[in-house]
Amino acid sequence: MVICASQAQAQAPEQQQNCPSFYRFVDFGLKGRDGVMRRGGTIFRAFRADGTHLLRPESSTCLEVEELARDGRAHPIPVVSSIGIDAQIAGLDLTELRLAASEDMVTLAAAKAASHRENLARTDAIIARGESFLCARSSEPETVSCQMLSPYPGNFPLVVYCGAGRCTTPVMARDEQLFVTASWRNSATDIEELTDEISNKLKQIHTFFEQQI
Repeated sequence: MVICASQAQAQAPEQQQNCPSFYRFVDFGLKGRDGVMRRGGTIFRAFRADGTHLLRPESSTCLEVEELARDGRAHPIPVVSSIGIDAQIAGLDLTELRLAASEDMVTLAAAKAASHRENLARTDAIIARGESFLCARSSEPETVSCQMLSPYPGNFPLVVYCGAGRCTTPVMARDEQLFVTASWRNSATDIEELTDEISNKLKQIHTFFEQQI
């Protein structure tokens, strides 16, 4: 089968490069019809109001693009595919917080919700429903998965998995390009407490990103 040059280029992965030594904003970039990633995507403010840097350098991935934009102070604005936020500096009670890009949010969100669908179908599952959640509790092992009402528009499932004192949401889709991954320690003992805790965490995460984007 013959693949034309433009198709091959579109399928090639983006090239990573070292992030600048200092930057104040990041750009999630735009991929053109030729498959080349360029600047001009969603901008994230990588610092707090007091100027403290928010990102974890070891957890952020910068991409090689033809030319970087610069902010009002002439600092480069790197194009990124994912960033890791220092939750402690951000003032959030989380153990992990990431923002990343996906080229197929529908498939990604559905794949991350698959285990929840399996939990709902288990014969030993205890199902709990509310206006903003659908949860399944399993005893072997002791785990709970909940599909929650997302604070963002769009028809992407938002599922939170909890077990062994920890909750994780692998995909909280902000839009068709960007999604959040977050984890936190769980102290709730029943479904009502758990769903309240999850809702509060999701609201905190949503508020944080709306302030930075």
